[in-house]
Amino acid sequence: MILTSSLFVGNPTIELESVDSTNDYASTLIQTGQVTDGSVVSAKHQTKGKGQFGSTWLTVPEENLTLSIILKPNKLHIKHQFYLSIISSLAIRDVVANQGITTHVKWPNDIYIKSNKVCGILIQNTLQQSMIQYSIIGIGLNVNQSIFDPSLPNPTSILMETNKKHHLLDIRQELYNHFESYYLDLKQGNFDALMTTYRHHLYQINEVRSYKLEDGKIINGIIRNVQENGKLVMELENGIQEFSLKEISFM
Repeated sequence: MILTSSLFVGNPTIELESVDSTNDYASTLIQTGQVTDGSVVSAKHQTKGKGQFGSTWLTVPEENLTLSIILKPNKLHIKHQFYLSIISSLAIRDVVANQGITTHVKWPNDIYIKSNKVCGILIQNTLQQSMIQYSIIGIGLNVNQSIFDPSLPNPTSILMETNKKHHLLDIRQELYNHFESYYLDLKQGNFDALMTTYRHHLYQINEVRSYKLEDGKIINGIIRNVQENGKLVMELENGIQEFSLKEISFM
C-alpha cells in the first residue's frame, strides 16, 4: 500500500532504535526551541512508555507504533485543550477502522475494539499564559503484538482482530494523514464538527451501563454527551450529572 505523504505531520520524523519515553524525548527537543509544528519522535522500542495517571505503557519492540507528535497550536486557548484529545482519538480510530474493524473512542481518548483497548494516548501541554504553546501527543498503538503482559486487563491489537500482520510504516503514514486532517480542522476553528464526530464514535453512548465513582460506589447510568471542557455528561436515576476524568471510571 502506497500512501500520499502528509504535508507537515511527521516531517520530520526522528527515528530512534530505543528510548525510555518518546514524550520525554520530545519534551527535551522542545526545550531547544528548534522543533517545528508536526515533528514526530518515533521509537522501535520504548522502555518506559507513559500512560494516564503515571501508569506504564508496555510494548514489544518493533511490533507496535510508539511515537509522540509535537504540536505548536497557534492561538489555541486552554479552554479548547480537550480538542487535542478529540483530534488524536479520531485520527487513530480512523486508522484502526480502515483495517475493517469496528472501533470506538472510550472517553476521554482510549481506542476500543468491542471491550478491548488497542491504543492509549497521553497528552502533555505547555502553557503560555492562557494559550497552549506546545502539545506533545504520545501514542501507543498495538499493531502486530499478540502476546501481552497478563497484568493488563483488556489489551488487543490490529493483528489479533484481523488475523494478519500489518506494515508499521504504512500504518504510521496513515496515522499522519488522518491526524493532519483533523489538526487542520482544529486550527481552522471547526469545533462543532469535531465534537459532533467525536460524540458519534463514543464508546457506550446512549447505553445503560455500570460505572464506578471515585469513592468506589457502583452506579448505573447512560452517557449522553461530552462537554467542550471534556466533562462526561451522564444520565443517572436522580438526573443529569457531569463528571471529570478522576471522578468516574468504566467497568
